[in-house]
Amino acid sequence: MARSLDAQPDHAPSLALRGAIALERGDARAAVADLERAAAIDRSAMTAWALRDALAAAGEHDAADQVHRSIVAEGARADARSLALYLASERIAPDRALALVRDELAVRSDALTLDALAWAQAAAGASDSAQISIERALAAGAGARLYYHAGSIAESRGDAQAALEWLDKAYQHKHTLLPSEKAGLFDSLCRLEAARC
Repeated sequence: MARSLDAQPDHAPSLALRGAIALERGDARAAVADLERAAAIDRSAMTAWALRDALAAAGEHDAADQVHRSIVAEGARADARSLALYLASERIAPDRALALVRDELAVRSDALTLDALAWAQAAAGASDSAQISIERALAAGAGARLYYHAGSIAESRGDAQAALEWLDKAYQHKHTLLPSEKAGLFDSLCRLEAARC
């Protein structure tokens, strides 16, 4: 990462990664600096979402709210799938999230898009459909976000055992989640197993 930033100081993925590492280490100010630069280059909703979380961690709540409004207003231009995930995670505009991800499925139907569909369905209250979609996503891929979503969907369906299994898997890879996703993961684990809190 350092080499890529030395060679290309405005390499958005490297800046975003360095920002995520700084945030994981508790240095919210350094994270904000890198993520602001990354977001200026890469207009994706995912990069803006990471910036929003970093700003909130740094106590810059007005700026975090401004980024939130920008994501909701402009996020689909660069990355409809990430915007759908964001909307579903924030539990706002579930119908819009579903429409965005269904349009995205016409372009790509990979594990991440199937996961976005499942998450949007869960946000819309369609837990049975969400379960089918997350099973398809997990058959095609893996990762902390998919495990977290699978656990949350299982929890919403009343399957505490499956929820804990998936959430435990997500917890093992929690460093790859955004801070707001980690907070959701920890909340779910606390609801299911009070001893963890």
